[in-house]
Amino acid sequence: FQQSSLEGYKELHQLIGSGANWEATRRRLLSHLTKDRDSYLLINIYLSEDLIDEALAVLARSTNMGWGSGVDMRVAKAAEKQRPQAAIDLYAKKVEQLIRNGGRGSYQEACGYLKDVRRLRRQAGEDAEWKRYIANLREANPRLRALREELDKAGL
Repeated sequence: FQQSSLEGYKELHQLIGSGANWEATRRRLLSHLTKDRDSYLLINIYLSEDLIDEALAVLARSTNMGWGSGVDMRVAKAAEKQRPQAAIDLYAKKVEQLIRNGGRGSYQEACGYLKDVRRLRRQAGEDAEWKRYIANLREANPRLRALREELDKAGL
């Protein structure tokens, strides 16, 4: 994916304008992107149009997505207000990945996402779920001293 692809999509919309012509063109473009499995561009289009459910759906069915791109965390951030549980699930998945990667830098990055999980759980009045989650995370990784140190440093 190149940023110019999303910019090209927006430019095409601007050239065609709103209305029936744009809707027909948009449907064809999105269908083509779906067939080509261009998940990255589809997600970016949906995020640019604030279509969170559609972005989540594409992300969920994407198997060959280059997750190093950060698109999963952009979807999580965008989903926080409309779909907080989906955002929590994406953040938790990223935390697990970072812990598996190992290394203090990964643990520090994981702590940033854990703070997002904590904030969202608290906003939802789910303090007990947060406490269980973080306790289980600590119990599942007893030998990772650097992880424990980073969790403590982050107040988690």
